[in-house]
Amino acid sequence: IVYGHGRFSAEAVENCAIGLQMYSLCLLPVCVKKVLTKAYYAQNDTRRPMIIGVFEVLLNIGLSVWWVRYWGVYGVVGATAAASFTFIIVMLADYNRKYDRVLSLKEIGSYWSIIAGTVIVVIAMKAFSMLPIHSALLSFICKTAVSFMVFYISLLITGEPSFTYILQKIRKAVRRKTGK
Repeated sequence: IVYGHGRFSAEAVENCAIGLQMYSLCLLPVCVKKVLTKAYYAQNDTRRPMIIGVFEVLLNIGLSVWWVRYWGVYGVVGATAAASFTFIIVMLADYNRKYDRVLSLKEIGSYWSIIAGTVIVVIAMKAFSMLPIHSALLSFICKTAVSFMVFYISLLITGEPSFTYILQKIRKAVRRKTGK
């Protein structure tokens, strides 16, 4: 909506929106990266995160150049996500080997439902973008609503523990309020 004026066409707005949605795949790696980098700093080790980070950037550039040929801007976004996940895997393995075991790959894998939900939202948004909605504002509102619904339904189906805990709390509050 913000960019949808002048020479920035509706199609460009659509591509920008899908690209930003795909970047949501990078949220988990960014969060883990921030924590792990600080863990290294707590060990007075600033060199290792920097070296691993340089390799992440090089991997991101290489994958972006390669994948952009096949998938366009989505290849660049996918390359960033792949490089970010590779970075945290390498960083976790290195930190666990050199210092203390902080978080295993198995524990990160427990977030699969959130990652799967995000991927499902991206696919749903790509399908939704094919609908002929001519108003940018209406398209934005519909996509936001559909994104939330698809994401939370996917969390419900996969049985994400934190989500089911919140649902249980809501059910108890409703039962107390209604007296049932």
